[in-house]
Amino acid sequence: MTTPRIRWCIGCNLVTASRKCPKCRKDVSIIHIDSRSHICPIFKNEAIRIRSLVDSMYGEGCGDLLIPDDRTALYIRGSSNSNILINGVIVGSVSQSGEVSLNESGLRIISEKISKNTVQCDHDSSYFVSKGRNL
Repeated sequence: MTTPRIRWCIGCNLVTASRKCPKCRKDVSIIHIDSRSHICPIFKNEAIRIRSLVDSMYGEGCGDLLIPDDRTALYIRGSSNSNILINGVIVGSVSQSGEVSLNESGLRIISEKISKNTVQCDHDSSYFVSKGRNL
């Protein structure tokens, strides 16, 4: 049995079934997913809800940066949460209780706009934080 996968052309932002993008004719990225997961699109009303939650957590405009209107966004639904897949990259997840949790990729996307819930540390401290120590 083969593992489920999604074929995604990052340049064209196109999900496809073929090995090459039908639009630009380049090779597509293959994203492997868990066989127990279910893939579905993030519809407009759900995208608005996620954007609103991200804005409330990180500051105004962060949600629009994370899920732009012109990009394809998918859920990879698992048993306990749904991963958010944008531009072929998992950027975070939504729990069954409705809480959004961004991973490093998602935080990198919104990093220029974050205005809430952040901690600043100086360059000397960053080494210790990267090793799991407290500020």
